[in-house]
Amino acid sequence: MTSGVGDAVRRVLRVVPFARPLVRELRARRVYYRKLLDRPREVLIETTNICNLDCPMCYSRQALREKGFIELDTCRRAIDQAVELDIKDVHLYTVGEPLLHPHIAEMVRIAKEKGRRVFIFTNGALLNPELGEKLIDAGLDCLTFSVEGHEAGRYERTRRGSKFQRLLENASAFRKLRDKRGAPTRIEVFSDVSNETKEELTAFVSFWKQYADGVQLVYLANQGGYIKGIQNSQVLPPAETRRPCSSLWATMVVLWNGEVSVCCVDFEGRLIVGNIFESTLKDIWFGKAYKKYQLWHVGQQFSKMPKCGGCDAGLINIAYQIEELNRTLENKYPRWLNEEARSAKREARSGQREAL
Repeated sequence: MTSGVGDAVRRVLRVVPFARPLVRELRARRVYYRKLLDRPREVLIETTNICNLDCPMCYSRQALREKGFIELDTCRRAIDQAVELDIKDVHLYTVGEPLLHPHIAEMVRIAKEKGRRVFIFTNGALLNPELGEKLIDAGLDCLTFSVEGHEAGRYERTRRGSKFQRLLENASAFRKLRDKRGAPTRIEVFSDVSNETKEELTAFVSFWKQYADGVQLVYLANQGGYIKGIQNSQVLPPAETRRPCSSLWATMVVLWNGEVSVCCVDFEGRLIVGNIFESTLKDIWFGKAYKKYQLWHVGQQFSKMPKCGGCDAGLINIAYQIEELNRTLENKYPRWLNEEARSAKREARSGQREAL
């Protein structure tokens, strides 16, 4: 099943140059095995864990964790602590819809004033021209639309609560505003790849290039085991052959109430390692709880962490992309996979052997 999806992705990369930003994303993930990073590269700040849609491949609506919106002072504290840890990228979202927050543009502005790069990931249903203007004026670096398909039927079946035509109008208006202002804000489109959609990727990418600058494709995963019945999820291999999740070294997650999690899909808040009101991100990062989780992953003790034992995200989205797809891309686009990247890959293989 995965090979079929991989073949479809490779066909897209051959015939649609617009899909090539995926190559850069793959290269960025070369930190996967650099276990001794002195800091994460990004912080995800949960503006809210509430969503306006009800998508079947997302657990957000079913989660029992208390719902809420981050306060501006909490967001500012998280950003200040990220600066102290020299984290460059601030992502203003986790498992909810960030544009629901009435002060989302102000949060972008706060992060930009601290010299951070700022990213928003949205379903786009609430992106009216007034809000789009505020986000661009605040200095947003990248806005990514999370979509499904390129026609109304599939989109509205999976993005329940949204209308395809409204999304197109919002995306078009935002791009026109961005271009009129000459703003550097990058616009991307994100989509899961499944057995149902893998044969439509070329048409999908061709359609969305009129609205965005690039596309991100990832394989549909079960989000820490929360989502049941994902058809193209593989059977997880034995623990001794699995590899650590890159998020434990690349990403810190601050929930709306100030708690810090190690996972970007911690819907129920079961992987908490601290709180920014009781400590700092720097202290949490170097703390015993965080390092314990990292060591468990290095030691293939995934089941010791809630939800990690049954999660297939690392298997499908990381291992497959890095190893199989990256080999194909290295032959086709060598300018993006330079000697530095190849050296990092050699270090990764060495690190894997040491971990085992």
